[in-house]
Order: sequence, then C-alpha cells, then structure tokens
Amino acid sequence: MVNLREKFKELTRQQLFLLIISVIVVLSVIFSLIARTVVLQPDADRPYRIVLAAPLSGESQLVGDSLLGGARLFVDQINQTGGLAGHLLQLEALDDKGTVEGALEVAKKVSSDEGVLAVLGHGFTPVSDELSAVYDQAGVPVINPLSSLFTKNSSKTLFNLTPSSETQTQFLANYALNVLGKKVVSIVRDSSDKGATLSKTFSDTYEKFKTKTNYEWVVDLSGDSDQQLAEIAAEIKAKVDTGTVFIALEPVKAAKFVKELRDVGGRNALIGLSGLATHAFRTTLNDLIFEKPGDSPSYRTAGDYIDSVVLTSPLMFDTAGEHVQNFKNNFIDAENRSPDWVAAHAFEAVELVASEVKSVEGLNSLSVKELRAALIEKLNTKPLNAAKSTSDPMFDVYHQARRANYIGNYSGTTLVSALTQLQPILEGGNKNYIAEFREGRVLFVNDRFMYKTNVIYTGLQIDEISDINLDDGTVMLDFGMWFRFRGNFDPQDIVFKNNAEDISLGEPVFNEQQGDMTYRLYRVKGKFFMNFGEKSPPYGQYQAGVSFSHELLNKDNLQYVVDFLGLGLSSGKTFETSLNETRALNPNLGWQIDRAWIGQDIKTRSVLGNPKYVGHASSSPDFSTIEAGIILEKSKFNLKKFVDPDYFVYLAIFGILGGVFAVGMDRKERGGFWNFHSWILRVISWPLLLLAAGSLILDFSAQNLSVYTTEMVALTYSALWWFIPARLLVIALERFVWIPLESHTGRKIPNVIRGFGATVIYIFAVLGITAFVFGQQLTSLLATSGVLAMIIGLAIQANIANVFSGIVLNLERPFQVGDFIKVDNVFGRVADITWRTVRIESLDGPVVSLTNGKVSEAKIENHNDVPRGLRMELAFHLSPDIEPTRVEEVVNEIIEDADYVLGKGGSKPAHQLIFTGIENVNGNWVASYMLIFKVKNFLAKIQARGDFWQSLRNHLVAHEMPLKPSENSILKAITSDASSTSEV
Repeated sequence: MVNLREKFKELTRQQLFLLIISVIVVLSVIFSLIARTVVLQPDADRPYRIVLAAPLSGESQLVGDSLLGGARLFVDQINQTGGLAGHLLQLEALDDKGTVEGALEVAKKVSSDEGVLAVLGHGFTPVSDELSAVYDQAGVPVINPLSSLFTKNSSKTLFNLTPSSETQTQFLANYALNVLGKKVVSIVRDSSDKGATLSKTFSDTYEKFKTKTNYEWVVDLSGDSDQQLAEIAAEIKAKVDTGTVFIALEPVKAAKFVKELRDVGGRNALIGLSGLATHAFRTTLNDLIFEKPGDSPSYRTAGDYIDSVVLTSPLMFDTAGEHVQNFKNNFIDAENRSPDWVAAHAFEAVELVASEVKSVEGLNSLSVKELRAALIEKLNTKPLNAAKSTSDPMFDVYHQARRANYIGNYSGTTLVSALTQLQPILEGGNKNYIAEFREGRVLFVNDRFMYKTNVIYTGLQIDEISDINLDDGTVMLDFGMWFRFRGNFDPQDIVFKNNAEDISLGEPVFNEQQGDMTYRLYRVKGKFFMNFGEKSPPYGQYQAGVSFSHELLNKDNLQYVVDFLGLGLSSGKTFETSLNETRALNPNLGWQIDRAWIGQDIKTRSVLGNPKYVGHASSSPDFSTIEAGIILEKSKFNLKKFVDPDYFVYLAIFGILGGVFAVGMDRKERGGFWNFHSWILRVISWPLLLLAAGSLILDFSAQNLSVYTTEMVALTYSALWWFIPARLLVIALERFVWIPLESHTGRKIPNVIRGFGATVIYIFAVLGITAFVFGQQLTSLLATSGVLAMIIGLAIQANIANVFSGIVLNLERPFQVGDFIKVDNVFGRVADITWRTVRIESLDGPVVSLTNGKVSEAKIENHNDVPRGLRMELAFHLSPDIEPTRVEEVVNEIIEDADYVLGKGGSKPAHQLIFTGIENVNGNWVASYMLIFKVKNFLAKIQARGDFWQSLRNHLVAHEMPLKPSENSILKAITSDASSTSEV
C-alpha cells in the first residue's frame, strides 16, 4: 500500500488525470455489464421457451417456413426490448413433418419437457384425440396459428386462431352458391380423412339448398399423386359439365393441380380454402412454371394461372389495420418477401402468449408448470375486444377464435378482397335481420345470419405534404382519392376523422363505368390534424395522414379495402417507399418520413343520435375506416436511429460516474490544472447524461404516460439543453475569470460582480428557452426588458461605470495599495482600492476617496516603483568663504556613502552639483548650490532630503568649515570666482 501511494505521488498531473479517465471508463464498463445482465438483457438463466411444431421438411416445408418467419419476427422484437417480463424468450422449432405420426412424436417430446411454456402449431396436421390427450395430460397450452379440421374441439389446452377447415368449407360453399351463383360444382380432394371431411361438408352444404355437386375426384396419397393430378385435370377438361372446381387439397398439391388443369386447357372457375392464400401455394406454382412452362400462350406467368381464383382467408391485408400493416412492413424488411396470413397468425400466436403471460400476477414467482395453467386460464377468459369492454371471450367453448372468414380472389398474383363479403351478425346486434334477409342484404350461412357487405376498393395517393404547423398540430395534405365499386350507392359520402377545416369531395375529377364496375377519382387539398391515432407516436415524431369512414353505412353494409393494386403495393412495395419515390414530402421543409402505412380497420364512431344506431335493437355504430398514417420527424441527426436503446443506459452510467469524479476532483483546492480538467469532465459527462437519460425518460413517458405528462417532460428536457450549457459557462466564468483575477489583483471579487455575470448568462438561457423551447416571439419581451434595463441602467449608471472602471484598474494595475500617487491635484499614499473607489491618504492626513471612473480618466503619476528612478533636486546655501572645490569634495564623499542614490558605479556620474551664484538670503550673502541625483521612489526621496542635510553638516564640522558666513564674506564673495561650476 505504501509503495502504491509512492507511485501515485510520482505521477505527473497529466498522468494522474489520464488514470482518472481510465478508472471512469473501467467502472462504466463494469456497471454497464451489470445493468445489461441484471436489467437490460433478458434473463437467459430462466428463459421462457416456446416450441413451434411445424412441417419443416418434406412437401409442406414452405408452410413451416412461413410459420417460422412470423414467430421468429416477434421473438426477435420482444427480446430486443427486454424480453418477456425480463426473461429471454426462446423459440425452438421442431419438425412434425406434416404427419400425424410426426406431430405425435413432437407432442410426446414436449410434454416431457417441463421447461416449455407453450406450443405453436400442429394446425397443418389434423389434431387427433391421442395428440390432444398428450397435451391435456401435460397441461401444455397449444396455440394453433392455422386451422383445425373440425369446429368442435374437446381439447382443454388447444386454442385455434383460424376458423376450422370445416367452417371455412361451409362458408365457401354458401358464398359460391348464394353470392357467386355457382350451381354446377365438382370437387377434387385427396384420400386423407381431412379431404373426405371437406368434400362431405361442401356437398352437404349444397344439398341444404337442393343443389348437388356433379363430380368428385380423389387423389390416392399412397400412389403417384402427380400422375393422378394430371389424369384428373385431363378428365375435367374432357367433361363439359364439371362447372366450378372446389380444390380440397393441401397447398403444394393444389398448385400442381392448377398447373396441370390450365396446361391441358381447362378454364374452369376455381375455388378453395385458405391454403390457396399461402406463400407455399404461390411459390410452388411459380417453381412449377419455371421448371416446365406451359404450351398455352394464355398461361405464361403464375398470375395467368390463378387469376380470378376465389378462396377463403382468415386475414386479408387490404382490410387490415395499422398493427398488421406494421407487421407486414417489418416482415418484408426481415425476410425480403411479402408475408402471407400464415406468417401473420404465427406472429399473432407468439404475441398472444406474451401478452397473456405478462398479465399474470406474480409471474416471476411461478414455475413454468404454474405459468402454463395461468396461461390457459387467461386464454379461456380473454375478451374478444378489450377496447370495447365486450363480455364475449376471444375463444368460444370449442376454443375456436371468434373471427370472420374473408373471401378473396386473385388479381394476377395479388390477393384482394372480393367485392362482396359476408359479415356475421353478432349476438346483441340488429334484431331485424329477418327483414334484411327478405331484402337480400342478409344470408343464412353456417346456421347463422350474415350480412352481404359491399366492398369498396379505395386508394389514397398523397402527392404533397406541406405546412407542418406544430403550434396548432395541423398539416396540409394534397392527395388523390379513388373508389372502385359495384352497385348503386355513393361511397364518397365520407366523414373525415381528423380534418381541421371543412372538406368536401365535391364532384369527381374522373368518373368511368366499366361493365358493372364504377371508378371515381377525387382531388382533396386541406388541413388535417396530426396525432389522430389511438396511441401517440414516440416523442419527437408526429403522425400525419387521413382517417375517414362512410357517413351513413356501417361495417355491415359497406367495407372499404385498400386498393393495393391501384397503389402499386402488390409486389412487396411499402406505402413509405411509394411516398418517398413520389417525393410527397419536400426534404427542404426540414422533415422526413420515419414510417408509413395505409390500412382499414373497424372503429366505433359517434352517430349524433341517429336512430338507426340507438337503442337495444339498433345496429352497431362500427364503421369501416380507411387510415393512412405517416410518421414525420425533423430532418436532423437522430442518435436513436443508430444507437441501440441499451447503449443510452451505458452512456447514462458514464455520465453519472464522470459527474461524480468531477465533484471529487473539486473537493480540494489543487490549482488551475485540476479546475480546468474537472470542468472539461463536466462538459463531457453532463451532456451525455442528459442525452441518455432524457431519451430513455421521454420514450418511457410517450409509451406509458399521458400526452400532457409527456409534453411536460419534453419541455423540461429541451429546457435543460439550455440550462446545462449556461451552468457550465457560469462555472467557467468563476474558474477562468474571477479566480485568476483575484489571484492577479490580490483582492476578492465582490459577490455582486459574480452574481451579475452569472445572471447575464442565465438570462440568455431563459431567452433561448422562451424562443426555441416554448416557441414564443421575443420582440415584446425584449422591448419590455429593454425599457426596464434602461430605467435601471440610468439609475445605477454611475455605479456600473465605477465598477467596470475598477475592473479595468485592477487589470491594468497602474498603482497598488501603498504606492504614492498623484491624481490631478491629489497627492498621497494609496490606502485602499475597492470596486467603486480609490482611497488616497494625503500627506496632510485626510483620506480622499476618488471614484474609479474619475481615476481611470484622470492623469495619474505613480511616485513609487519607478524603473529609472525619481529625479531629486536639492538646493543648499553655504558660506561664500568655502571654496567651491572644497564643497565638491564634501558632496562627493556624501554621495559615495549614500545608499539612496541610484546609478553609482556606472559609466556616467550618479549626481550633478551646480554652483548657482551668490545670493542675499535674509540679509546674509551666501553661496547657492543645486545638487541633482535620482532616488528609487518617493519614500527614498523623503529619506534623502534629511540624510543629505545631516551628512553635509557632519562633513562641514569635521573639516572645520564655517556653518555661517563671516562679516567680510561679501568682499570675498565678490572677488571669488563665483561663477565656477562643478559637474560630477
């Protein structure tokens, strides 16, 4: 320890400062690692494991790839933001090979693993009673992103996000017969139990309406399925009464069948289930066309093969809202391809598990087994729509999700919503559905009444974003809006949610009728309010855009869908990319687009007492709403875009340690070096701490606290960026101006001067906060403060002048305390120098106080420290009887012994003696002499006068020279050579 102290003492100041910086860095790294391990990084010692059971090999591998891509996207996102309740969320993919045997093998493996929280999958494989029993016995919750075969499910732990294949088939059969009018239908299926069930369900549904299916072809899975599909396609082409073909095949075989049918010239209309809406179906078809192009010129691309194919889908991206659109954009970024509904449901399944686990009380104290039970209970009671406080659970008694089927059709390779959708009439809704049924607006589907809802393809192309006004929260938008629809109604009768001024569509700028389809284009330009979404964007960002719904028709009668084809967003292109390509936002405005989306959602809206939506038997005031959202932010360097949020914590740790060490360095007075370097350490650490802590607090506030609170936090954060530099400047003023000035002058700077300097700096900071943080004009404030400053300045003008004159005098230092000076006609010794006056003690005794202003403007003679000495002239009289040469000798002896005479021993004489003549002084004739020499200062001058007279008298006495003139001195004086001059 002693040796260590000695080594520290041997270090130079620079080396010691570098050592301090090194210690700060090392401690920052240590504390950052602790924070990362304990707080930031999800707990890897106790991860929550989720198993994805999917076909990761074999014919159905592409389905498994979509499931894995969607689930992995959510897992990556949640782990980047701290994990699931602070625990790492792990996704383990197991291959069930798409077979019952493979699924059973995976189930047994998972059930014996007590660390698995939940399972996603097995939807591609019909879940057998044996498989359900394995999971039920182990108490493992299973979330199926796909569909089960049957609607009725006896499992206690299996929850299905997608309507069952049985339900989809019934729905499709009703739609094909009652909406599309397909009365002649044939079926192609495989030999599995699932294929048989789907075929029977479809036929039974048709038979309810006294209609039968014409033909049924079965692909024997034990044989060469490719050969069988080719033969079936040829048979269908050969028959003239096959009609529409219902494809009850898995995605890969369905793609092969479509390829074979079109290649042989079969032009039958095709319908199918959600498997035809998958990435697996489209990719397989593309690969088949690439490997073996067809001979028909009508079928060259995948779009040619599947155009107008009608199918069911649990999710249509053109009817989805912001959350799904954000998923789509993120999936495109991660996987470099557009997602299908399979990937979206896999994402939702993991999200569902995570959200419900987070809501479990005391989850960190529960074992995985206990969490499984809590999760199952949460899923059983999860409400269908928490935002509307509905009592309906998300899952029915058979653990089927309460969600609608959609009908889509391919336009080329783009899947779009069909022009007519069927919406279920929920319990508690309109009780007049019998009358609606008679009018043809309601169908009886799957043992329930459903609305026939008209679909409007809606496009919104924003051409210009301008006049972004943060004061009133508005933005000017110039855009084109179009509708493509079938029927006789006015889809343009809309109500904007966020218009800041009256906006009417007026007459369309283009109106065209093509067959039974109507196209109308409108131009809109107006002011719209920003931040109109249900959740505010992060601090520093603003949501611009448009939100509108129909004025009178609710979701049961009309549904807007995004016209992805018309917008050019059908090939993986995002709405944000489209806006950037058209330069909708001029970069010269100082703003940029962070992200953007366009989607449709069902939102409740005020109906202003409309009797159609009021009362027990009324319709729900839920309206199909189109929302285009554009997140804007200032075009400036944003560190958060390049730095992981965790690193802000590390920067905050460094800032705190730097501030603490700076305080420690100031605990003792160690001189200017340490004052400077501790200040530099503050200059580095304080802004870093403010940047990091402010960003973290703002993001937390924006996501968890009210808008008002967030605004207050934001204003405080912005104000601190003015206050912190002001504080650093005040410290610099103290350390690098006042303290050196005190050291230089030897006098303490008055507190009023210190306070005045600090006040000026803080006033400028307040003015900056007023102008740039609160956005207030400074004109009136500066005018008012200017008048006030003028009044005060006039009142204390003299005092201010004296103070600053005192500063100048202390800097120039023309004199100091103790000096003998002459200021105008005042001569004396300087007794004191204050910041307002100079006090001079005159030779007569009184103390004269002169203001610093007058002193600084007056002529000042300093009789003290004169570099070349003060000239002194001494006149004395002696008896004329003494020879001048004798006088000269005496004077030389006196000067030689005098210590007050400057310049002795030099090349020039140190004094000069002048005989000025014979004078009559008081009736006596005397010889007059003038002695000239130089002394050091005024005190020496006073000393020299007395010392010289005393020495002269002593020498005269010693040489027996007369002190007084004799009576006959006048005669001698006359005859003497009185004009002689001696110069020494």
